[in-house]
Amino acid sequence: DPHVQPDTDFSRGPSKLAIGGTEFDGRLPELHCSSCGFAVLRFRGHVWCEASTTNGVYMHIRNYNGHSLNVSKLRSGLSRAEGFAAYACQCAWQSVAQRKELDQWGSPAEPEGGAANGKLTWGKKRK
Repeated sequence: DPHVQPDTDFSRGPSKLAIGGTEFDGRLPELHCSSCGFAVLRFRGHVWCEASTTNGVYMHIRNYNGHSLNVSKLRSGLSRAEGFAAYACQCAWQSVAQRKELDQWGSPAEPEGGAANGKLTWGKKRK
């Protein structure tokens, strides 16, 4: 879908560190990765799809997120999936429907996705 854009609807009040599918739209914090230093993008109603990428999801997000952000090319690695949300920074990705609690010191990336160093180091974005 060429019109899919990263979400901009995040919780403005206190919220626990977590990610989740569309059931949690607007109720989760905006995230930042302490490993790569980039914002974590969220695409509601989508999942990351190995079949949609040339070199796998990791190389796809590595090439089109972060320093070289290209939303048009980044979203080509997404597939529509009702109830899910796809998340990615430049070094990690997740596809989730349920709420997944995160620890600011590192959370397991599998089985919902992957990470260059094996864990998610996502925390709340500082304003």
